[in-house]
Amino acid sequence: MLQPVQDSSDCFVYSENDLLKNCQLDKDYQLSEFDIQLRKSWDDKMKNGHFRYHLDKVETKIIPGSLKYVAQLNVKRATERRPPQNITIVNQPFDSKVFNFTKVKEDEIIFRLEKSENDGQQQCNGHTDSKNEKRNIVMVNVSPLEYGHILICPDIDASKPQLLDEYALKLAINCQLLSKHKGFRLGFNSLCAFASVNHQHVHAYYLEQEIFAEKCPVQHLKGPVYELDVIPCKGFVFQLFGSTVDQLTIDVLKMTEYLQSNEVAHNVFMTRGTAFGDNNKEDTIRIYVWPRAKFIGIKEEAAFNVAVVELAGHLPIKVEKLYEDLTEELIFDTAREAALPEEEYKNIKDNILKLYHS
Repeated sequence: MLQPVQDSSDCFVYSENDLLKNCQLDKDYQLSEFDIQLRKSWDDKMKNGHFRYHLDKVETKIIPGSLKYVAQLNVKRATERRPPQNITIVNQPFDSKVFNFTKVKEDEIIFRLEKSENDGQQQCNGHTDSKNEKRNIVMVNVSPLEYGHILICPDIDASKPQLLDEYALKLAINCQLLSKHKGFRLGFNSLCAFASVNHQHVHAYYLEQEIFAEKCPVQHLKGPVYELDVIPCKGFVFQLFGSTVDQLTIDVLKMTEYLQSNEVAHNVFMTRGTAFGDNNKEDTIRIYVWPRAKFIGIKEEAAFNVAVVELAGHLPIKVEKLYEDLTEELIFDTAREAALPEEEYKNIKDNILKLYHS
């Protein structure tokens, strides 16, 4: 039987009123109470040595080209991170005998995250109560790719494999809306799409630089579904603008559940950005879903993996020589390795669109 991870530290309780659905992206970076608490705890844990390395030597540059990729040299993430698990299928069952997030050290936990049904904040002592038995744990990623890199583990004691469900997706959207920092990003890698641990979790971190996923043009397909075709690995896009959190959750989940049930590897990325349309300047949440070629087995360390943040325009680079010589053309060549064959992608696209009304 699994021993539950301890979370006797802090608990961040939020209500519907704390969800920031419009932050005016043209303004400077700002912080909400969620950002302040998260960043303070993250800084303290970095100072006290709870990470495998520091981020003080991460070099950043913008790659010339149409998409202006943000490349960062982060060699230590490749050399000092925990060895990834052997993953063979998208629906691989949870295995309590291998590493999972119930086994992390208490010092790695930032806070427990809980939504209150009341409008005001409440105190929480970190213990499960009868009204909310699901413990959502936010912890540091001990091998960070950028500042504030955390893992959000929904309902951690349920021991779910790395699949998205309604509860996890809605919690992720809420976390995006709790932040007032326009550079706060969230990402989900399915199994066979560079997920390293088969225990339900979502990545989140801060990136000060703008990425193309925030504002790039997309093509309307049907109902709430749009398509991104400016990179070799095509994908689908949803937005909060003109919708609600509940409806957005339902719309995205239709797609991810189809991909999961059909053993299609996928990556999901979430960021603040502009609403779709050439002249639309409204702030919204964009959610990208990329069906992609499977990567089977234990990951081979390459120059960079085509996982969720790479597809969105942020490239953590592992090899200094490649960082120096990187061009947009070389990035596209690598991204093509993740793209499905055109006929397979078209078949998935046709089947997915049948799930939505016009």
